[in-house]
Amino acid sequence: MTDRRPLLRAIFDAAVAAAHPDVVLGRHLPPVPRGRVICLAAGKGAAAMAVAAERHYLDALELEPSRLAGIATTRHGHGLPTRRIRVVEAGHPVPDEAGLKGADDTLRLAAEATADDLLLVLITGGGSANWTAPADGVSFAQKQQVNRALLRSGAPIGEINTVRKHLSRIKGGRLARAGRRADIVTLAISDVPRDDASAIASGPTVPDPTTLADARGIVAAFALGASAVQLGTAYLFCAEAKVGSLHRSALRNANDRRTVLTNVFTGRPARAIINRVVREVGPMSDLAPEFPLAAGALAPLRTNSEAVGSDDFVPMWSGQAARMGRELPAGELTRRLAADVLKKLKALSLS
Repeated sequence: MTDRRPLLRAIFDAAVAAAHPDVVLGRHLPPVPRGRVICLAAGKGAAAMAVAAERHYLDALELEPSRLAGIATTRHGHGLPTRRIRVVEAGHPVPDEAGLKGADDTLRLAAEATADDLLLVLITGGGSANWTAPADGVSFAQKQQVNRALLRSGAPIGEINTVRKHLSRIKGGRLARAGRRADIVTLAISDVPRDDASAIASGPTVPDPTTLADARGIVAAFALGASAVQLGTAYLFCAEAKVGSLHRSALRNANDRRTVLTNVFTGRPARAIINRVVREVGPMSDLAPEFPLAAGALAPLRTNSEAVGSDDFVPMWSGQAARMGRELPAGELTRRLAADVLKKLKALSLS
């Protein structure tokens, strides 16, 4: 069999080289303003973009060095030597103190820009973590904790960034607000599907299409134990679901107060209906063996419990959608749920 790896690697390297700031940035940079060029960059490619911008303005256009200033905040290990634009190496994917300081200095520089200045914002993937500026009332430690939880949740990056924006003083267009007196030009090397400008580095200079309600909804969904925003629990009532009679009976009476995040059944946190083992050992227990050993350790107790018609040791998974379940074929339930969603969306659009 022909080894395709060298060819695939060559294709990959060619694509990366074609998108390098040295190749693509110069022809898109705006002309020199009456005042200063203030370059604010963030992301894993921020230092490379800053170097390319310096080469363009200082060498090609012979701009007086004192009229070029800026900060480029990039990931640790991705810094490069620069002449006028200060490089800050910061944490990624979890923000650190260096990113906090870099974001504060970035906002300060933006606020100092005048109507004669050009605010040149250069962003690449990774900028969301590199620029961390907690909103008023949110501590840096809380911001780090939320970021870690979101990364562990398995949420798509778009949903993670929705939450990040509403906990930030720099994301979701807030950098543009700080530098509103200057002309602002943003150039981005995209790493997101469909090149959504509001998603690259959480859109620091782009109007935010999301709302606080969106962010709260995402947090609520994942806080309730979902590994993705979905309606899986509703389908546990369907005939196609291989759910035991004890579990099915418990689901009929399930509500949010009778469920809890627990690690006793598998070794990993998941939302389940409270039963004896959850009450007496958990819900979160240091005694639970690591995943996937916990399930095997509990198996004998589960077998004996089921044999006498007791759910004391039976894992009975239940997310937030149990009350939406119906004893219908899965296809019919899907059609009814879709019709209900469309009805609600139509009502919202008319309200």
